[in-house]
Amino acid sequence: MANDPLESEQNSILSVKILTELRDLGVLHEIVNEFLIEVRMRIDEIRQASADKRFDALTLQAHALKGASGAVGALRLSKISAKVESAARLRSDALQRTLVEELAAEVDLANHALQQLLVDEPESAPQ
Repeated sequence: MANDPLESEQNSILSVKILTELRDLGVLHEIVNEFLIEVRMRIDEIRQASADKRFDALTLQAHALKGASGAVGALRLSKISAKVESAARLRSDALQRTLVEELAAEVDLANHALQQLLVDEPESAPQ
């Protein structure tokens, strides 16, 4: 399919394999919608924990985002979340602040790509 969002360059930040598996299981829209809600909450909490130097909270939130983003196929976001988690465990303030900004930018990219996927990908009818 020429306009398949899973094949477009725009979505290269997403795992075609994982998204295809979710689509084949009939849970793509459900999982992506849940992730889009969760990621907004998590990035706000990550930013606040970073600003307040609450490294334990930052570690926890980054770890949760790492898992959620991996499950939805946003693998670059998952990798950056892992870096934030590691920096927070090391209590490296300068490093975690830089990585949190990188993380926020990647959240925006992943959100946009996933929202576009939902628009372009018809929801499967229940069988």
